[in-house]
Amino acid sequence: MPRSEAPLLSLVVACYSVARYVPELIQSLETQLTDDVEVILVDDGSLDATPTMLHDWASATRHRVTVIEQANAGAAAARNTGLETATGEWVSFPDSDDVLGPGYLREVTGYLRSAEASVVRLVVANLMVLDDATGQVAGIHPLRAKFSRGRRVIRLADEPEALQLHANSAFVRRADLEAGGHRFDPKIRPSFEDTALLAEVLLDDPDPRIAVLPDARYHYRKRRDQSSLVAGSWAKPEKYDDQLRFGYLPLVERARAAGKVPAWLQNVVLYELGWYFKKDAENHSETARITPQQSASFFELAADVLRGVDLDQIPRYSVYPLSHEIRTAFVALKGALPDRPTVRVWQRDREQRVTRVTFFTTPDGRGLGNVTFAVDGRSVVPVFSKARAVRYLGRDVLTEAIAWLPGTGEVTAFLDGASLRVITGSAEGVLRSFSPHGSLVHQLTDAAQVAWGLLRHNRGELLRVLVRADLAVLSKGPGASWAGRLARVLRPRYRDAWLLMDRDDQAHDNAEHLYRYLHQQRPDINAWFLLNRSASDWKRLQAEGFRLIPYGSLQHVLAAAQSRELISSQIDHYVVSPPVTFWLRPIPWRFTFLQHGVTHNDLSRWVNPKPVSTVITATPQETESIVGDGTPYIWTGREVALTGFPRHDALVAKAAAVRDEERTDVVVMPTWRHHLLAGNGNGNGRVVRDGFWESDYVRNWLGLLGSATLRDALDAAGLRLVFMPHPNMTPHLTPDRLPDHVRLATYADDDVQDVLARASHVVTDYSSNAFEAALADRPVLYFQFDHDEFFNGEHAFRKGTFDYVKDGFGPVMEQLADAERALVELIARGKQPVEPYATRIRKTFVMRDGRASERVTEAVVGHRQPADLRRGSRNGKARGGGRGRPVR
Repeated sequence: MPRSEAPLLSLVVACYSVARYVPELIQSLETQLTDDVEVILVDDGSLDATPTMLHDWASATRHRVTVIEQANAGAAAARNTGLETATGEWVSFPDSDDVLGPGYLREVTGYLRSAEASVVRLVVANLMVLDDATGQVAGIHPLRAKFSRGRRVIRLADEPEALQLHANSAFVRRADLEAGGHRFDPKIRPSFEDTALLAEVLLDDPDPRIAVLPDARYHYRKRRDQSSLVAGSWAKPEKYDDQLRFGYLPLVERARAAGKVPAWLQNVVLYELGWYFKKDAENHSETARITPQQSASFFELAADVLRGVDLDQIPRYSVYPLSHEIRTAFVALKGALPDRPTVRVWQRDREQRVTRVTFFTTPDGRGLGNVTFAVDGRSVVPVFSKARAVRYLGRDVLTEAIAWLPGTGEVTAFLDGASLRVITGSAEGVLRSFSPHGSLVHQLTDAAQVAWGLLRHNRGELLRVLVRADLAVLSKGPGASWAGRLARVLRPRYRDAWLLMDRDDQAHDNAEHLYRYLHQQRPDINAWFLLNRSASDWKRLQAEGFRLIPYGSLQHVLAAAQSRELISSQIDHYVVSPPVTFWLRPIPWRFTFLQHGVTHNDLSRWVNPKPVSTVITATPQETESIVGDGTPYIWTGREVALTGFPRHDALVAKAAAVRDEERTDVVVMPTWRHHLLAGNGNGNGRVVRDGFWESDYVRNWLGLLGSATLRDALDAAGLRLVFMPHPNMTPHLTPDRLPDHVRLATYADDDVQDVLARASHVVTDYSSNAFEAALADRPVLYFQFDHDEFFNGEHAFRKGTFDYVKDGFGPVMEQLADAERALVELIARGKQPVEPYATRIRKTFVMRDGRASERVTEAVVGHRQPADLRRGSRNGKARGGGRGRPVR
């Protein structure tokens, strides 16, 4: 078309310091542009070469390209600036770090010229995810379902789940924006301004329609450094206030003022709020940073927003998977939690002869004490029960009552003598986790399409999908498989085996010590130990007479197929569901988690989904923090056994055998940092990320190790300095990186118990090694230079009830100079814990009799016995009831 004529389409691109990415966008535009399309590039005060690149392209191209520069004002303001210059009939807003797929503009402009386009408010392209790390593209976006039936027009009243939240892949008439006076609102931060603009346009129409173009593929970049606006938004305070106050709430209020919030907008609200809760449920989430003030603001605004959502829309919502727990939290936020809860039956354990039931109530547990149960018509008292705190975003939003009832028959429940609804619950299916359809056929189709795409383009994501699938199958419980029967023929020596392991690449933990006890004291138990054949511990254990099975080998498959118990100090997926046993379903074993250290942080988000039968604890305080009412764990006294750790038997003995004059090592034992290392996809191996050697972690620990003042104190006391970092850090903090006077000890080459036994003092940060040192009566110092950042969600835990200052076993320092001074003073005080730490140690470790392995063995045997025969049951006495016997 002649340049004097207005273009059909204007592409407005806001750019801020994207010199790394903008060449790809320019290339994808240059190869597709025609006279129908104009491009308006708005540089928003970039700090790199972005403006030069934009001007160079505008000068060189023959197409309609305009560059505008402005002082930094944010993406919303930059888009509004470009919109003022736009002359196209339609307008879209690609992101500057994204890429237009091949044929994108041809597909779009062809549709925009069609008569069908005249009846729609939005035209929507297919948003594909571009993995920045691999360059691969996959159709895995949660809102992809609307493209599954090809190019079509969707009436939102008929398909309210067909949401479009991104302006980068949407096309809207410029006249509609002008008529409604719509612009991107800079007050909506850090994201959602896209959705707000599109929603305003749709609200202008009482019966809006959108067109979807599956063949117009927009490549939405997932940055490897997570530096995009969306990826980093969870750490921003505005996420918990401005985004709701200026984004969600005005839309809901506008719709309510017009009569009713349409179902599609209700779905937008549930989709957006759902991500807050789902994000906070993740092991590693920046939502852990939320402050009490931010939490209060979020929940106040969320309750206001949810007033626009119909109560019956919450269970109907199907845009993407949302757990029953989160849906119930939404109902609670609406103040509509029913007075009469629905009881769900989740699991029947035929061996223990118990049934697990749950129901939700208010955070204060209203009505909890008046619920009673019966099994097969007989009034029963729960064997184990607890009231779990359901906490999201810094607030308890629900209480989940959990009870294990005696018997496996039909469950009935009552509130104040009147019957309650009882249904059979089920874990969210793995198919449902990546298919928005209710139909099994559609779910299987979606699963096949997604799996094929991931296999070709994103195998890391495919592995994560398979992990979810495996855990879903694992949750179905123990049983016997055809593979197990075949394995008994091929390798009968593994029949009813107890398989023990620590890490796949290392022993030296609770499983090794428990195996040694079984080997020596319980020959009636068919015990085997799993370990990589290449591990440095293999020859040592083999020489000691351990019956070893190479992890991941055919022997591992045959043993697992007919095993009775799986026991480990680790709970990573490769332990609880090793890849070699993926098809050995239903699984024959019960899993016992020996723990790697005393639990003093909140691990619930990580461990709650794991298929655990028994958890071993070492202290009364730890046990109460897990099974007690108001704690976040799903475990009750059925799952948790206070026995002491197997390795503690040996540690106490070794520590007592070393005389004070032989304790010559000040041992520095920091834990690792997730943000400094990247996993290699298998087992525990990790590589350092960029910036590792410049990090505060390296600077502070090497600073302490290299302190001249500390070295003088060590020399004066006749002590030496030993550095024993976490195993994940050991491959990188090699001896050549350390001061000459520091000896490097590793978990692979040194027995950590021998190291602690010879220790005069122990320095750590957040590691459970402080508990080990305290058990051995070694003085402890905590050096926590990054205390405010450590519990920000980067690790698989959050801050728990343990207070390092009030409950810890030594002084806590946050500055390098203070840690240096405190350690010098600690050395001067001698080699025994002083008050108040000595008293804390005595009250914490009440089992030092050398019988932990014996008690653990009894607990493992016991978790297959009927519940009324098990010893040491917690929460099993008069806690819960049948009809006439309350839960509390």
